[in-house]
Amino acid sequence: MQAIGGIEELKNSVLEKDQEKDLKEEEQDKEQEKYQYPSMEEKPSDAELIQATGGWVQAVGSVISLIGQLRSNQEENSGEGSSNESHSEGE
Repeated sequence: MQAIGGIEELKNSVLEKDQEKDLKEEEQDKEQEKYQYPSMEEKPSDAELIQATGGWVQAVGSVISLIGQLRSNQEENSGEGSSNESHSEGE
């Protein structure tokens, strides 16, 4: 009878270890999924879409602002050069 009880305990301990191992593997898989591209089959939530769209809008706005600033600086530089030339010619 003790042998039968021992076998049952052994089976139970093996099953518990397998379950613990499976849980650890699932946790590791979930952790890895955080850093991978989302599945294309799953549709992103509205909040995720709004966040992504807002990020793109902000990036495009920054680029447009930079282009405008560069053009403004070029106009100022070219304007200063011509005004300096006109002063030197008049003297």
